[in-house]
Amino acid sequence: TVVEVDLSTLEDELLRVPTYRMVQRYQWVGVKHSELYGLLKALLEHWKVRKVAADATGVGAGMVSFLARALGERVIPFVFTSASKSQLGWDFLNICDTGRWKEPSPLFLCQGARDLQAVFWEQCEMCEYHVLEGPGKLMRWGVPDGKRHPETGERVHDDLLVSAALSAVLDRQEWSVRIPGTILQARDVLEELDKGW
Repeated sequence: TVVEVDLSTLEDELLRVPTYRMVQRYQWVGVKHSELYGLLKALLEHWKVRKVAADATGVGAGMVSFLARALGERVIPFVFTSASKSQLGWDFLNICDTGRWKEPSPLFLCQGARDLQAVFWEQCEMCEYHVLEGPGKLMRWGVPDGKRHPETGERVHDDLLVSAALSAVLDRQEWSVRIPGTILQARDVLEELDKGW
């Protein structure tokens, strides 16, 4: 899921956090990691990404390490545990509940993007969650394993939903707003030295 990070909401007195606009989704099924690495790297360069939140759990760890080697600190590895997934779920709900997750109208999407958006909404509808008792309020969430679409009988996954939720990792990053054309002048410390010596 490619998102545009809108920093204008950093200036909102109540929010002070970014808004995320989904601009493109991709999905690969059955593609070898050796091929996928090249595709991902090319896409990340094409989109000129500033940050990449990526699943570094299990088989994803190798891919994320290759991407980190190529893209450096722009790659933010995310390891899924029951606690980290719970926090990701709560954080993504916060983004959605505050109106900071933006989906384009299907009218503005090409057919392939419309199809993936429909799958995303389907995954959202099939997602279930349970908040565990206790002070941590851990949330277990996702499309249950083996869940099937009621009309087609096909298995429903939650990969597009999870990739959208990973935008919540970006909420933990430090963002700043650049004001075009503004140059801050620092004082020249050497000038002061010249006066005193």
